[in-house]
Amino acid sequence: MDGIIMTAGHMTMPNAKYEIIFDDGRKVPAAGLGIIGKLDAGLLKITEPGVYPFAEMGYSSVLKEGEPCFSLAYPGSFSNKRVARLGFIEKVLTNLEEDVRTNIIVNSCIMEPGDSGGPLFDMDGRVIGTRSYIGLNLKENYDVPVDVFRIFWLALNKPQSYIKLPDADFNAVKNPVAVKNVFSKTELEKQIIDYQKKLNRYCVKITGDNKTISGTLINVQGFQVKKASSERASYIISKILK
Repeated sequence: MDGIIMTAGHMTMPNAKYEIIFDDGRKVPAAGLGIIGKLDAGLLKITEPGVYPFAEMGYSSVLKEGEPCFSLAYPGSFSNKRVARLGFIEKVLTNLEEDVRTNIIVNSCIMEPGDSGGPLFDMDGRVIGTRSYIGLNLKENYDVPVDVFRIFWLALNKPQSYIKLPDADFNAVKNPVAVKNVFSKTELEKQIIDYQKKLNRYCVKITGDNKTISGTLINVQGFQVKKASSERASYIISKILK
């Protein structure tokens, strides 16, 4: 494959050397390509030939308020463990004449330091943006729209730092892929509530010795039990209090 990696412009430098670490632990070298600081968009390229996993690019121009989305990143507070977060599109701003603040995806996928450059996905697993910066409100999470990369793709593939906006190819977003039907925010919340009601039937409260904990009723079918009569008993799993 091409080995091109989209990331935040404030995280890379043209011609700088980087090490890419895949989920399976494999490490490969990469080099910085172009960055547009004004829009916080940057590219890297893997320099070692090979076949690499990749995610399909979506189109941010077709996103609508209330659509669910999710992010993947490696925040510093989680000791390099990948974290997934679910949220919703709040709004999409598309004014290339200004800067990253007016050309951004506002969403509720919580972001924290260390997330920068990570992908934002639609519910079909297509990349729709890259993590950029946060606001004071939990819903103020800002991602660079993937269409920024499409429009400036040729320029970003050159190892150069652009102070002004380079030549754009607006035809790159003229024919966006069809968006599959996904749950709206209201429909998704209803499904979660219905599922929660179902699960609540199996959650119990356990009290004793002036302590209260929660537990979950389970079916022991398929598990080995000490006595035959035990199969007719009710089993609860919980944590051990020390």
